[in-house]
Amino acid sequence: MNFLKQKKPLCPATQVTVNEKVFSISEYEIDNTAAQGQSICGYMNQREQLIRYNREQHIQQIKDTILHELLHAIEYDLQLNLTEQQVHAMATNLCAVFWNSDNKPLLDWLMKK
Repeated sequence: MNFLKQKKPLCPATQVTVNEKVFSISEYEIDNTAAQGQSICGYMNQREQLIRYNREQHIQQIKDTILHELLHAIEYDLQLNLTEQQVHAMATNLCAVFWNSDNKPLLDWLMKK
């Protein structure tokens, strides 16, 4: 018998709340050939409240992708009309802030209620 091993999701969170809307988070096999040569790391669907990421990325890129899609959800909800480049720049720079150990005291303080 051929048993397929179910891969454990790389992101431990299965949902996130954005402005009182609960978005599900999950992996998605993205067919990059159908993407007309563009590499797709993830996507967000506002109507269905979904955030999907491609697990075939480095873990740091997956984190960046999920934050990127969260920013899309926020900017869509606020009708900010940001460009893809602006969302990408904000996500990448926020990740740099989060991952810099010098910022740990600030991040710990921000996470406290």
